[in-house]
Amino acid sequence: METAVRTPRPASRSREFRVAAPWIGLSGAVAGLLLGACGEPEVQPVPPESYFIVPGEPELTHDPVRVDRGEGGGSSIRPSRPRLCETFSFPWKSGEVDVLLVPDAGRSVPTSGLVGPYLRFLDRLAANDELSIRIGVVATSPVGSFVPIAGSTVPYVTCWPASAGRCVVGDELVGWNTARDVLLAAIGRARKAPASLGLLAVVEALDSPAGANFLRPEAELHVVVVGDADDASCAPRRGGESACTSFEACGCASDLAAGDLGWFVRYLRNVKGHGYEDRVRFSAWVATTAESLTTGEGTGAFVGCAIGAASGICATPWSDGVACALHAPRYAAVTRALGGVLSDICTESEGLARIGAHIAGVAPEFHLQRKPLPSTIETVLLSFPDEPCNHRDSCLEDGLDCIRGRCGSKVSAGGADGWQYVSCSNEIPTRMVRLEDSDRLSNRRIEICYDVDVGADPLCP
Repeated sequence: METAVRTPRPASRSREFRVAAPWIGLSGAVAGLLLGACGEPEVQPVPPESYFIVPGEPELTHDPVRVDRGEGGGSSIRPSRPRLCETFSFPWKSGEVDVLLVPDAGRSVPTSGLVGPYLRFLDRLAANDELSIRIGVVATSPVGSFVPIAGSTVPYVTCWPASAGRCVVGDELVGWNTARDVLLAAIGRARKAPASLGLLAVVEALDSPAGANFLRPEAELHVVVVGDADDASCAPRRGGESACTSFEACGCASDLAAGDLGWFVRYLRNVKGHGYEDRVRFSAWVATTAESLTTGEGTGAFVGCAIGAASGICATPWSDGVACALHAPRYAAVTRALGGVLSDICTESEGLARIGAHIAGVAPEFHLQRKPLPSTIETVLLSFPDEPCNHRDSCLEDGLDCIRGRCGSKVSAGGADGWQYVSCSNEIPTRMVRLEDSDRLSNRRIEICYDVDVGADPLCP
């Protein structure tokens, strides 16, 4: 066991402490009080001087200005240009599409001349085996009414797909030819009374009970207007309160009380519900040019275009002449806002068929995500997109090369069998690569690679 040993203190030290303790305790208390009240001053180092005074008078010296010119030659530094590759299938659309057709021509364009374009439009709609289409026809007079379908209790025809002959007219399952005939008959009845109220007719039709039944929840809505005059769904109007039924000088005034285009655009964007604004499209086959037209009242009162670039006095409901169409900037503005196809009724005889092909996804047109540098575009048709290859192995078909690990063939630019880049169409930005020959696209995928134009202006020039 460990034992603690206590060491006694010396007696002399104990006596000193007893004598000195009272004085030492008092002085220590006073010193502590003084230090606590005033604080001990901090010692600060003296900073060195950052300057010194030079004797003499100050003076300023100017060096001569000199520009060194660099040697010529290319620079290795350039702006970053990312390269993108996008792959497309053909046809490039599937699912459901509801098509609302608004025929509003017949003032100057002969109705007999529109049968062929309507026929080709419907056939292009039915060309996609992967698409279910529903087609309704809306009359502008009376405004916003669905045109009845012969033999049906509902004013529309539904096909899934039409190419397979599975179409419903009323309660009957019919082939595409029968369905197309009843639709052509409805178009013929609708276009007998043009009223230039296409936008208002679309709103009235969609707000009706028939319109509520027409729209399918999962379908894309595509509105198509065919007209030989502009929309006049507005108030006040120039030239009176009545609708434009001929070449009367009427149209929308500049100070609109109702019928502003922004309202129609907002309505159509929201007709599918919040969050589905991108599922609504609007296309128009109308006059996109505004040249001076000659009518029975003289020259210069109206602007538009003549069908087929014909010359002479424009035909009206009360006089003979060449077929003309009045300029339609309101229809064109709604088309641009909703991202559809705008075609000129005077110069594009297949413009309505092109709209139908675009809706069905069978147009050989492929829209790019970014704006490309056209000189860097490379278009490749892939024959076996799911089978890899390498340069040591040959592809299965003659004429195919191993391109980026897959067998395909490059398509040259231009020519009847080549591709064409379209940056704008009727002032609508497209960023589109178009191939002229669509027959060779079947059962293939299209790969388009390009350098992104990072400094591009998003608007059309």
